[in-house]
Amino acid sequence: MEVRYYHYCQEILLERFRLFLNINDAKGDVMFESRGGKEDMRLKKSFRQLMETGTRYLKADELKACLTSLELKVKPKAANIAGLQLADMLLHYSFRFLISFSHPACAGLARGTKRGSSLKPATLYACTLPIFKNQLTMNYMNKSVLYFGFLFILGSCGKSYEPATSEHIKSVTLEVGNERLVNADATPGDWLSYGRNYYEDRYSSLSQITKDNISTLGLAWSINLETTRGIEATPLVVDGIMYISGPWSVVYAIDARKGKLIWTYDPEVPREYGERACCDVVNRGVALYKGLIFVGSLDGRLIAIDAATGKKVWEVLTVDVTKPYTITGAPRVVDGKVIIGNGGAEYGTRGYVTAYDAMTGKEVWRFYTVPGDPSKPFESKAMEDAAKTWTGEWWKYGGGGTAWNAMAYDPELKLLYIGT
Repeated sequence: MEVRYYHYCQEILLERFRLFLNINDAKGDVMFESRGGKEDMRLKKSFRQLMETGTRYLKADELKACLTSLELKVKPKAANIAGLQLADMLLHYSFRFLISFSHPACAGLARGTKRGSSLKPATLYACTLPIFKNQLTMNYMNKSVLYFGFLFILGSCGKSYEPATSEHIKSVTLEVGNERLVNADATPGDWLSYGRNYYEDRYSSLSQITKDNISTLGLAWSINLETTRGIEATPLVVDGIMYISGPWSVVYAIDARKGKLIWTYDPEVPREYGERACCDVVNRGVALYKGLIFVGSLDGRLIAIDAATGKKVWEVLTVDVTKPYTITGAPRVVDGKVIIGNGGAEYGTRGYVTAYDAMTGKEVWRFYTVPGDPSKPFESKAMEDAAKTWTGEWWKYGGGGTAWNAMAYDPELKLLYIGT
């Protein structure tokens, strides 16, 4: 297991601590005792760094010192356990450690949980609640946390790469698949999709910047993207690598540690398309999935770019170029499919969203948001029913309803919510 997975697991481990530790005050001081019964300030400082991680991961020896030298005072509360979601490999081992400590509550479930699988919160709740009802001892919980810690430290012994190198970028971006996107909140140091998570709530749990220290912040770096047009994109960040789009759908990869440009991809949008855009040639952002960056270009293309090299992997035309469609919104990725909408309703177009296979660019489905010409076959029963509520000859003017940006996804219900 490579160091990137150690970082990923450490952030999930941090969430475990935040749920179960007795936090002493708003600054994040953790109540603990050393094995000798005396407080060790060096370890306390190191553990504070773990609680505040977001810009730096603890080194393996630092995390090991925290985990092996402390007896954590745990509050055995299960109130928040229903909301927990463990991701990918952690799920497998989280139940394996219960077996290793001879606790029968989850033994059956653990044997049926394979690496790479995921559990719904309700299932996790049903499994873990009996442990708390049986008054899980402090010592048992301490051992469990230590077991996690040693497991993650073992994972840090694999190959690592120099940050911002092609090898590093490839390794960290390939890890961003369905599980990482579903569990985006488990890695607060990353920003993996347009609204941060599938709920698009844009909420970050990072706590390094507070009302007490915000006045001390200053400029760390700046970068000139060599444009005077608007930058409206939400950057994506994974392990210190930032991806952002700019005017004319140009995409930039930046080393966020240093503010250094890694690569630039220009889709070379014909400049006459600027006349079709209602609100300048801006772009709202990109999507990331399994080593690929996706961008919708102003002239209606969906383009997949190698996240490590900036080279185009595939592209597909998503609009009828005889009509005044544009794309300025950010793509979304759900269940291995890239979802993209379009704009142009104010100029007489008909709105729709299309899903493409993320790895190949092959169209999977298309959904229209408004009905078309009723003299022609309807694309779905929904459009047929919708047409009954419309009057006039709307189809001659497109019908509008373009889904140019706002979307959210519920991974449990498998429902995509679209704004027009």
